[in-house]
Amino acid sequence: MELPPEMRKPFAKIFTNYIARFGIEGAFERMNHRTVAQIFAEFEPGEPKVVASGELDGLRYTLYEAPNPPPDDDSKSIE
Repeated sequence: MELPPEMRKPFAKIFTNYIARFGIEGAFERMNHRTVAQIFAEFEPGEPKVVASGELDGLRYTLYEAPNPPPDDDSKSIE
């Protein structure tokens, strides 16, 4: 299913923000089993720290500070 254009841009910004703040797995965990409306409602704006940005060979890029590592979960054990 494709989002209408007026929702696509803000959703992409939220997704990029989540990846920068929580890493790819953290972003998917935050969005999994939620509707787009829930994701918009739960989003707390906060820009991650930009480390560098620019353009190289016509490609624009932005590098963000690395996300915090997830806390150790002792309940997950390898058996």
